[in-house]
Parts: sequence; structure tokens; C-alpha cells
Amino acid sequence: MPTEQIYQSILKKTEDGIRRDLQSYFVDWKPEYERLVEVHYRWTLGGEYPRLAWASALTAQMIYEQPIVHELERLKAPALLVIGQEDRTALGKDRASKKAAATLGQHPQLGQRAAKAIPQANLVELDAVGHLPHLEAEEKFHQALLDFLREKRQTQVEEPLRGSLLQMETRVSRSAKGLESRGEPLGDVR
Repeated sequence: MPTEQIYQSILKKTEDGIRRDLQSYFVDWKPEYERLVEVHYRWTLGGEYPRLAWASALTAQMIYEQPIVHELERLKAPALLVIGQEDRTALGKDRASKKAAATLGQHPQLGQRAAKAIPQANLVELDAVGHLPHLEAEEKFHQALLDFLREKRQTQVEEPLRGSLLQMETRVSRSAKGLESRGEPLGDVR
């Protein structure tokens, strides 16, 4: 699909269309997720929305035309993959035949394949979770991220990176506890 066509379809998104798209990312849609619809819809009302839509179209086109799965083995840094086991999201799935669409977006299998391909991958599979595990299973996601950061800080990283990982770990931990949003200074919260 040409980038211009993708761009035009993004520009035409309605509030209901945005809601339908976002609902497909979750196993169970909850009222608090309506805030995501509101944020996305408000973007469409701003003067900068055409630029955002164009960036989104370019990103979609890149996904179509420049798959990177063959490059995963080249990743040197430790990687955390948090995969919702109900995630069936696939770009362009709505334009595929029913037969082809049924084969797309099989993220549990894709996550396992990616984890095997990435030399230092940690795979965390979350049951009953869709495409946005950091929203749908926030506590499990934060715990997986904190465990990963702690493990890497303690075992695998060079000294100059340890401070950065500690700072990131602290921010994630504080965010998970709701502290950083109140403007409290960062520090070790363990």
C-alpha cells in the first residue's frame, strides 16, 4: 500500500475508529482505557496532526517494507521481550484475506522466535494480556522490567553502565509506586 494512501486513511480516523483500533489491543476493554481514545482523538484536532499522521504512515510503511527479523541475531545488548499471549495485532491484517489474516499477529510464537534469535534475550510471556502489557498488566510488566534491570545491573554490564541501570530501575520502581508523578526526588526505593 502506498504511503500516501496510509497517510490519508490515518487522517480520516474518527473517534469511533480510534476506539475500535485501541480496543483490538486489549483482551478486556476497561473504562479507564477511554482516556487513550481521548488522547489520540485530541491529536486529530491539533494543527500538527498532519505531521503526526505522516510520521505514522512512514512508520507503517517501514514495517511493511523493511522487516528486521533477520537482523535480530546482531543485537549485542541484553533485551527484554514482554509478550501478551493474546496479542494478535498485525499491521494490515484488516486488508488481508480471512485465511491470511488468521495467520498474522501470532505474537506468542513470534516472541519465542525473536527470543531464540536475540543472543541475550529474556522472554516474559503474560497470559490473558494483549498488545499493550505495560497498560493491561501494569504490575506484572513493571515487575518483569525491574527484575530484568536488577539482573543485568548485577551480572552483565560494565561498570559505567551500572549507574545508568540503577537510575532507570529507580525511575521504573518509583513510577510503579506512583511516587515520581508527585515530584519527589529520585533515589533508591528498594
